[in-house]
Amino acid sequence: MSGGLTGVERRARVAVVIPYYQRKLGVLAGCVRSILAQEGPFDLEVVIVDDGSPLSAEEDLRLAGFMDPRVRIVRQSNAGAGAARNKALDSVGAAVEYVALMDSDDQWADGFLAVAVHALNEGCDLFFSDSRRFSQQATRFHWEADPALHLRAEDHLLIDSDQALYQYRGDFFDYAVRRSSIMSSSAMAYRRSIASELRFSERLRNGQDRLFKLHLSRRVKRVAFSPRVLCIEGEGVNIFDSASWGSPKALVLSSSYIELAKTVRAELPLNERQRQYVDGQLISARKDFVANLVHLLKRRMRFDWRLVLRTLRRDPAAILALFGLKGGRTSGTH
Repeated sequence: MSGGLTGVERRARVAVVIPYYQRKLGVLAGCVRSILAQEGPFDLEVVIVDDGSPLSAEEDLRLAGFMDPRVRIVRQSNAGAGAARNKALDSVGAAVEYVALMDSDDQWADGFLAVAVHALNEGCDLFFSDSRRFSQQATRFHWEADPALHLRAEDHLLIDSDQALYQYRGDFFDYAVRRSSIMSSSAMAYRRSIASELRFSERLRNGQDRLFKLHLSRRVKRVAFSPRVLCIEGEGVNIFDSASWGSPKALVLSSSYIELAKTVRAELPLNERQRQYVDGQLISARKDFVANLVHLLKRRMRFDWRLVLRTLRRDPAAILALFGLKGGRTSGTH
């Protein structure tokens, strides 16, 4: 297909799920406004889970001067982004066919949802677009230091020229293992029926979105993408954006990467090459954890000792890295 969105398309039911925990007024309102501005052959329901946010979701939307019957707010005590996303997924209506994830500080460009729904209506199980962070010019499709892992549209099947819509060629799960950051959580939509019971890890405080995307990538048969930047990622309450090297937050982040890599190894069936890649990520995370810890100790900066002890208890191999030994070996992580 190359002629664009032609003919009469049925109206699909789409749920957008948003975990919310913010301190800055107007962040959520901007996100929701970009969602409700989407036009196309679909009916929307937006489920926001207020995860014990210091600034309530209802207050943010009320002060922005708009509420909409398509938007539903669910409240819970703070339990983390994974639990909030799960609550939202549990709360969507039975008629929902497609699910789109959204972080509360991100915004869609006009046309994102129309292209996503078109791809899913055409039989694809997953759609994602390129995106970039608000403070960067580089996009996710070109973040990777290894140019061989860049996602190039010309290497894939064009299915709609007007919408710059392509079908991914190759083993998408294998690609996602090596490029788990290729998809922003806020720049993707999937067919609900292929993963109706799939939920986010509530044990991982950070990185649960990457784990979810890997589990989802194992289930898909056809994947569509657009190289257009159809999502801008904001900077709300997000440790990944604010963890500069050598800071206490960087220690938290590297600990999270250790836990994520070990969880990927434990939960996903990986071939030898994929295991080697994840092992490399684990080795790197251990080294970063130790380097950040030593930096903080030398500068007598305050950090969470409980986090350090918990990390070393869960991953004893990191102790070897602490003493400059071969702490990258993963024999104890199976």
